[in-house]
Amino acid sequence: PIVCCIDNSGSMSGDREIYSKAIALGLLAIAKKEKRDFAVIHFGSSSDPIQTYMFLKTDSQKETLERMIEMASYFRGGGTDFELPITEAMNIIDKSGKFNKASIVFITDGECDVSDEWFKSYTARKKELDTNLYSIAIETSSIHTLERISDAVIMAEDILNDKKAMEYAGEVFGMI
Repeated sequence: PIVCCIDNSGSMSGDREIYSKAIALGLLAIAKKEKRDFAVIHFGSSSDPIQTYMFLKTDSQKETLERMIEMASYFRGGGTDFELPITEAMNIIDKSGKFNKASIVFITDGECDVSDEWFKSYTARKKELDTNLYSIAIETSSIHTLERISDAVIMAEDILNDKKAMEYAGEVFGMI
């Protein structure tokens, strides 16, 4: 499966929200083409509830379209916490029972510390599930934690502004 975590903090409103959802929709198209399950997790602060949308490879076109509209329409605002959505993404992958090629795509404009205890547990579980985590940083230069938790960090500006944007985007989506 592919699990896409989208930051719903207040700073993500506007263009950043549009970019993040466009990336999620592109990933959904890839998942459908590759007959992979797909999930979107909208997240905020540790006290905000997460909102999850599941897209199963067996869903009808109508079900997928309805869920796509719901997913793209949702925005909460709030703060930023990385631990809760990544833990939930791991739970989704674990429940799927299909660990081969599982990917988490983490889209954010923020920075958030993670506890050493959580990081140790995350690292072990990530290895156990044979999962990769790719972060897409939107309009931010503060990526210390993203570099710590990710297999790769992609700056959204590189995709959007590069003269070879389509080629670069193809490489990025090819990793997933």
